[in-house]
Amino acid sequence: MNTIKTVSALCAAALIFVGWTLGCAFASDDGLASFLTLNGNCLKLIALGKDMSPYCRPVLSSNNMSGGRVLFHFTLRNDAVLTIVGTDLPNPTPDTDAIAIRRIHLNLGIQGVAPSEASASGKCTFNNPFKGPMTLSCKGRVNGKPLVAIFRSDGLPPQ
Repeated sequence: MNTIKTVSALCAAALIFVGWTLGCAFASDDGLASFLTLNGNCLKLIALGKDMSPYCRPVLSSNNMSGGRVLFHFTLRNDAVLTIVGTDLPNPTPDTDAIAIRRIHLNLGIQGVAPSEASASGKCTFNNPFKGPMTLSCKGRVNGKPLVAIFRSDGLPPQ
């Protein structure tokens, strides 16, 4: 299966699990729902006591949900997806944003194994992906263990 189909299928599965309407963090004000995908480098991904960095693919997907919820989807090898779910915080500047981390979802992509979720705390900060390279930096805790996620886009606009 090619990478685009795999990513699309994984993100769709994660969104069905989450069960909300799609949106977009830096979307235009036209009210159209969209789903952002960025290419770049997954620099670090640590969650649930595991360093998942070596398995992290160079793709990050994001969407805004109703009620100020924001989701970041990290695609891993072997069809797994780790999603960080947060709520929007006030923007530090016009071209940066922040979310308070509320929980994570882990879908291992294994038939018969239900996705899991855990409460989490912390904060993610990121800049506007439409204005060049974007860095997403998340730091927090899940079940008393560190949560660290750092992704740097290649600077091309989201798809």
